[in-house]
Amino acid sequence: MNKDPVPLNKKEKISGTEYIKQEFIVGHRGNSRIDAYLAHRLSKTSRNKVQQAIKEGRVFLNGKIPKASQKVEYGDIIQYFSPPPLEKYLPADLSIQILYEDKDILAVSKPSGMSMHPGPGHKGDTLADGIVHYLIQKGFPEDVTPGTVHRLDLPTSGIVLAGKHKEAQQFLGLQFEKREVKKEYLALVWKIPKIKKGWIDAPMDKSHLDRFRWKVDPRGKEAFTFYEVLQEYPCFSLVRAVPKTGRTHQIRVHLDYLGHPILGDPLYGKENYHLAHNQIPGLFPNIRLCLHAERLTFRHPVNHRFFTIVASLPEDFRTIINQIQKFSF
Repeated sequence: MNKDPVPLNKKEKISGTEYIKQEFIVGHRGNSRIDAYLAHRLSKTSRNKVQQAIKEGRVFLNGKIPKASQKVEYGDIIQYFSPPPLEKYLPADLSIQILYEDKDILAVSKPSGMSMHPGPGHKGDTLADGIVHYLIQKGFPEDVTPGTVHRLDLPTSGIVLAGKHKEAQQFLGLQFEKREVKKEYLALVWKIPKIKKGWIDAPMDKSHLDRFRWKVDPRGKEAFTFYEVLQEYPCFSLVRAVPKTGRTHQIRVHLDYLGHPILGDPLYGKENYHLAHNQIPGLFPNIRLCLHAERLTFRHPVNHRFFTIVASLPEDFRTIINQIQKFSF
């Protein structure tokens, strides 16, 4: 009987985040479902967690993202990417902008380029580290956690909401899970859309060419984004985007699909590729991703009334707007 070989483990850094890559070659447990197979091989990982990893595009069977029910066969190669273990918080005075605070919730403004949580290459300089420091200074115990109930991508700026106690975190988190929170973003996009406002109805799935990008795919999961042009410039537009669903990179992928990628996006849009390679005179190649989480509307965890928090555009975003007003190509 052929035994399953010992997995090959190594670290792989993707977009600044280090994942632990484990590679398995299927042996005697062929003809098993891949989720059951991995749950067996990863003794400390449940089947539900394996299924979640498959949904997130962190599992590959012979180079392709499988379904959880797909059977594995002898000789198949499986790659499993697990996130790095959570690092301990290093409280740091990062002068984080407080947008709103009461005894139950805290809303802060995350700068572009700041990581949400500690990890390889990010210790003592993350939003979580800054929030923990702030809470300790306010009298919370030293083992306090940041209590954030959602996340923003590294290059995205804007509102991040946190609960100050378990009940608030659960109440707020459930609203995000049920898509009851209205999230409004501002995006500076290339060119001017012909249709000034409307819905983008475009299902999304992981890209099979680049496992850390997403794409529009009719076979993917439903994804809806409302957009509206707020301001037009010679070669760009300021757009409000309101995602109805919460797919990874949804606004970035949908606006690129519309033909108007977000300025400074390192993953999407041919214009940004040329910009990054210094092929567009008059614009700096290292422009930040021009996507800002401007407004959140949700129910307060105590009085259950609708509550709206607003974060104005940060200075670096406003500077780019001033720059592009004079740009043409």
